[in-house]
Amino acid sequence: MCCYSTATGQRTKKTTKQMNRTKAWEVCLGIERAEQLAKTGGLTERAAKKILGEILERTTGETLHSHKTADWLDEWLEGKRQTQAKKTIDR
Repeated sequence: MCCYSTATGQRTKKTTKQMNRTKAWEVCLGIERAEQLAKTGGLTERAAKKILGEILERTTGETLHSHKTADWLDEWLEGKRQTQAKKTIDR
């Protein structure tokens, strides 16, 4: 469990869904950092993605993927090409 103050000053608890105490602490610190940025008006989409990406990398070793719309659609269409008929893909 992570106990922290929200940007509005309210104390709250959330689960980190981590079994490892060190990883849970990393998640909690990230949440707290995001709340502090929100409190000062500095939490932007870019900052939120950066914080979440850092948490993900520290706790799982994976990186947060962010795709451009065209790249994501191309990847999705390539996956469909493997399972759908050619006429369906053309359509």
